[in-house]
Amino acid sequence: MTTETPKLTPQHMQTLYEITGQMISSLNFEDALNNVMDSVMHITKAQRGFLMMADDDGELRTLVVKGVDEDTLNQEGYSTTIVREVVNSRKVLLTNNAQFDTRFQAGQSIIMRGLRAILCAPMIVKNRLMGILYVDTSMKSGNFTQADSDLLSAVAGQAAIALENARLYTVAVEKGRMERELQMASEIQQA
Repeated sequence: MTTETPKLTPQHMQTLYEITGQMISSLNFEDALNNVMDSVMHITKAQRGFLMMADDDGELRTLVVKGVDEDTLNQEGYSTTIVREVVNSRKVLLTNNAQFDTRFQAGQSIIMRGLRAILCAPMIVKNRLMGILYVDTSMKSGNFTQADSDLLSAVAGQAAIALENARLYTVAVEKGRMERELQMASEIQQA
């Protein structure tokens, strides 16, 4: 089995380095996710970006939105056709001509929003889908490159690991809290 090495430009490598540093050093994970999306939006020159996380039932919930104000989010969301494809395939998807891409002809949101270039990557850890990173643009000159795709894939992988670590930390803190409460209850009972 061969694995392809991502072909990242020096600028993309620097961005990946910065994003990884933000994710592992931030005490506020929501701030880190916003910083990640800001960096991805800047390097890919995307107009809009979405970071979605899977809840306990596996449903995707949008946590970070860039390039769309909250009032118009419902009318101007992401392409569910693209997201569904990435969820099912668990692979990065890049299209620079979404409206004419035969894979997505049934995608009404692509046509309604005039989307041209879309880049979407799954965040997977231990074979579990943690979420999705999605960016798009309707600009004619807004094509994404293979380096953009490789960067988004790498960022998605790093984000998935950081999210899993945050989840495990939260579980450990909660377990410690419960053990302390049980210990106090036991001491009170014995007194």
